[in-house]
Amino acid sequence: MERLQKIRHLIAAPLAVLMTLSLLWTPLGAQAAMVGSDRVIESESAAAGRQRVETLLSRDEIRSQMVEMGVNPDEAKDRVATMSDAEVLALAQQIDDLPAGQAVDTGTLIVVLLLVIILALVL
Repeated sequence: MERLQKIRHLIAAPLAVLMTLSLLWTPLGAQAAMVGSDRVIESESAAAGRQRVETLLSRDEIRSQMVEMGVNPDEAKDRVATMSDAEVLALAQQIDDLPAGQAVDTGTLIVVLLLVIILALVL
């Protein structure tokens, strides 16, 4: 019985020291903040805008037009992926402003493609 208590002391003392030291190593400055709904909405709208632009870039007629202009469609898609949220939202807004239900003329298509390329090159 006495031997068991000595073993417990031998184990408990270093364990207590380790637990005390572990408290000193944990960061005490961890902070949490509320995430506002405007921030969540902005993040979701940026993701939706990015999806719309990527969907547009995967259309066959857009890809063929980009090839004709000498732009690699896969490279343009990669550049859109590296665009900031504000740039993607601006581009998606311009795409949304295009006339709906009508055939997109090549002039408008070229303007949108050039805008994608210019924004990507600025990065």
